[in-house]
Amino acid sequence: MSTIKLIDVSGQVSQNIKITLDDEGVRAAVSALLNEADELSVIARIVSYTQETTDEAFVDTITLGLDDGTGSVAYYTRFVGHLTQAATAAPVAVEFENDIGTITWSRVSEGVYRGTLSGATFTEDKTFITKVLESSATDSIEVLTEWISTTVIEITAKESGSVTDGLMTDTPIEIRVYS
Repeated sequence: MSTIKLIDVSGQVSQNIKITLDDEGVRAAVSALLNEADELSVIARIVSYTQETTDEAFVDTITLGLDDGTGSVAYYTRFVGHLTQAATAAPVAVEFENDIGTITWSRVSEGVYRGTLSGATFTEDKTFITKVLESSATDSIEVLTEWISTTVIEITAKESGSVTDGLMTDTPIEIRVYS
């Protein structure tokens, strides 16, 4: 028989606990682990907590978010990498981390590029995209980012205010989609 125990900071084992894991992948991983072990410890942070009284007892409901090892809980998926664009070609991405899904990069017009997401969505008002601004003594380069739709983000590269190709060389980008 498999059990999940929640131990509070005082070392007391809590009873009558309902644990909700807020990510389908985490639920599947925990289910797989429980099939292999009699007891399981999970490092997590409490996302929410409620207590209700039933006829029989108090029932604590705790929602856990998986701890990423840094002491924070990831509530988003993300793409992290560099983009390079030359001449009239589409940007080329070097991915460092990507758990959002497949992003296909294309060139729309001079200095304007799009990332189109397959199999997931860029949720409106929950998508964060980095903005890069580089300046020198002679000019400034801006790489502006914009949410267009649930499947498209747009990047515009400008030099001294003019939209221009060839400005992105290993330009860092991070896209986060919060749940």
